[in-house]
Amino acid sequence: MSDIQSAEGSGATALKEIRRIEAGEVGLIESDGNAWVAHITPDKVWFEGLYSQGEGGAVSFAQYKLAVETYVRFLADPERKPIEVPFPAE
Repeated sequence: MSDIQSAEGSGATALKEIRRIEAGEVGLIESDGNAWVAHITPDKVWFEGLYSQGEGGAVSFAQYKLAVETYVRFLADPERKPIEVPFPAE
């Protein structure tokens, strides 16, 4: 949540990175934010903390894409209504 703070700014940047990976323009993007570095590849995304906020982990690219798209959609909604989506298995 702290690394994507708005739909227009950091959210738009995250969606652009996803599109670049999907288009095959790049094979790895290291996207750092306020607390985490996301290492984005066409297959998986893993996270490394920039500080001592906890241990990172990994998700599939599909899971990451769904989470980012949903969160950016939530941030763009002025009412911030809940959005429920099925989270895909790896």
